[in-house]
Amino acid sequence: MPYTLAGELSEGISAFPRQTEPFLESECRLWLDLVYAAEPAHRVQTLDIRAPLRRSALTSVENTRMAPQGSAPASAHATTPTRVLAPPHAPDYEAPHPAIIWIHGGRWMRGSGKRFSPGLEKGGLPASFLRAGLAVITPEVRHLAESPIQDQVKDTQATIRYIRANADRYDIDPHRIVIAGYSSGGHLAALAAMLSVEDLGGVSGEYADTSAAVSAVVDWYGPTDLTQLRSMTPADDPLSPYTHFGPDSWDDTALSPLHWVKRGLPPFFIAHGSDDLVVPPVQSRLLRDRLQAHGVPVTHIERPGGHDFSNSESVPGVITATLDFLRTVL
Repeated sequence: MPYTLAGELSEGISAFPRQTEPFLESECRLWLDLVYAAEPAHRVQTLDIRAPLRRSALTSVENTRMAPQGSAPASAHATTPTRVLAPPHAPDYEAPHPAIIWIHGGRWMRGSGKRFSPGLEKGGLPASFLRAGLAVITPEVRHLAESPIQDQVKDTQATIRYIRANADRYDIDPHRIVIAGYSSGGHLAALAAMLSVEDLGGVSGEYADTSAAVSAVVDWYGPTDLTQLRSMTPADDPLSPYTHFGPDSWDDTALSPLHWVKRGLPPFFIAHGSDDLVVPPVQSRLLRDRLQAHGVPVTHIERPGGHDFSNSESVPGVITATLDFLRTVL
């Protein structure tokens, strides 16, 4: 696998937002803007992969560019610049590494996998997961202006399939993939773990036959009961996503993870700010109780802070608890 050394950035790489956290500039390798899905054809979904680096990988570094992967026609996209950065500290996990796929928030209407919420980045996301030896994948998913929420779930599952099918390329263990998300991304992560191909009306694409199963789910303050949440949202709220759901969207019940809980789901880790006024903490408690009733292993914590654990110092502790959970299931 060819790479580009840090400091020898390929032409065009500056078009992507640069992480400023020193850890990411010195302790991981980074594949940027890889094509992983192209549904519909006019809207290509991409992802970034940050992986801990084995020291031996530096012996064969080349200054080159990598062709994009996925179902999109090669002619439609320029080659994707990649780079390798310096080795990490000793990780908790040896290569091939487990992977955690983080789905961004943004009320299903906005947001990007390019950046985490500032408070989460400051608290150690994704650096703490990389230091622990996990590869971190951050995909782009479609927004409500483009597609209904169930298609965002398809994008999330497409990421899992792509990573599993290309695990050797990225030094990832295909049997240890975790789906995670915060806010609306937590909602999508939960649904991606719960919904089958049949539930979604089928899937297509290059990796349609690859499993989208995951080893665990990490849900940070994601909505779980949209019927209840909509009833708490003023109809004239300019930030309300519900006016954008559109005629093709499933109804609130079908879009609620509570509706899809069943026996046999992977273990869940759920975290919520006790002062969250955007997604009230009762939403996570409802999911915890429903999972427990169906015999699904679940760890649930509440910590001080609002949405994104804002106005608190809770993020590092939540990350520590999340990593402790992952060590028990991976």
